[in-house]
This record gives sequence, C-alpha cells and structure tokens, in this order.
Amino acid sequence: MDKSPDGVIEINLLESFERIFSKNIITMLFGADISDETFEVYLEDVRGSKNFVKKKVNIAEAFFEGKILLMQTVAVKFLNPLNLLWRYTHKLFNASSLEKINVSNCQKARNFIMQYVKDRRAGIRKS
Repeated sequence: MDKSPDGVIEINLLESFERIFSKNIITMLFGADISDETFEVYLEDVRGSKNFVKKKVNIAEAFFEGKILLMQTVAVKFLNPLNLLWRYTHKLFNASSLEKINVSNCQKARNFIMQYVKDRRAGIRKS
C-alpha cells in the first residue's frame, strides 16, 4: 500500500467486506466467479433524483439496486386498483415509470443469469 500525502491510509472495511462477501456468494451460487462481468441497467444518476440513466453494473450491484427500487415501488404497486385482481389475473400491473424500470432491470438480470446457465450447459463456460 502506498501512503497518502498526509501519511494516512484509509481502508473502507464495509466496502471491502461487501465486495468479498458478494464474490464468495456469487461463486458458490454459480460455480464460478462472474462478479466482475457487467450488463446494462437503468439507475438513478444521483440517489433520489428519479433521473435514470443506463449504467453498466455487475450482478451484485444489480441485485442491490433492484432491492432499492422494489422497496420504493412495492407499496404503490399494491395500491393500484388493477392489482387487487392479481388472484384472478396472476399478474401485477405496472402503473408508474419507476415500476416499469424495475421490471426492465430485473428482466436484464434474469437474461444475464439465463445466458450464463445456457453457456454452462453447452460447455462454453467451465468452473
């Protein structure tokens, strides 16, 4: 490690632990470390701005951001009168643009995972 100009070394343990933990979990789930592979999703350019831009993220970041969007939209989704019929339609309707972005991001994460699984089955990827 290099010293900073003021002689202080800063280590963000929370960030380091989170990165190591997510790499280990992803490796256990998929049989290989795919935590550095990226795909594009829509994320807020500044948290809370509701201004979404396309960004490349890894699978751990996609899950984290998806959880945040889910928490922001879940109450609104269930207050939508159309969604009172979910028992009959077996579908939840997305009324807001935030809900549609979340569904789009989740679909992109699913596609990424499904492509990985297909590649493993085809022998293209090895663990």
